[in-house]
Amino acid sequence: MDTERLSLKDAAERANVSPRTIRRWIKEGKLTGDKEPGPYGEQYSVSAEQLERAQNAKELAPPAQPGESTAQVVRAILDERDAAITNALESLRADVGQGIQRQDDGMATLRDEIRALRETIERMGSVSETRRPWWKRMLGR
Repeated sequence: MDTERLSLKDAAERANVSPRTIRRWIKEGKLTGDKEPGPYGEQYSVSAEQLERAQNAKELAPPAQPGESTAQVVRAILDERDAAITNALESLRADVGQGIQRQDDGMATLRDEIRALRETIERMGSVSETRRPWWKRMLGR
């Protein structure tokens, strides 16, 4: 699975933070950075997809209200996410059901067409067997 790899500088520009912050996120485990050969030795690179996920997590986590624990905030976020996923799955199930129905209808139509073509071929075969070749008709044989 090839994903776009970003240098620390490019990742920092996309995330609107400093390269030091990206480096810190890598050291804290918020991002996974791979060391790759660069023009001046090894340098970190970060997956664009992973950077986007880290940004989304940062934007989704609202500050806790007074008297609200972090666990409660995380639970609320997860419940919202689960509800969205459930709705998406229900929609996909409906779409798949409709697709299966259309496919079944199409298969029935194809079976009918094949049956009609076979009948036509059989009729054509029976007509050609009773008909004499042109040269026999012309020469009277």
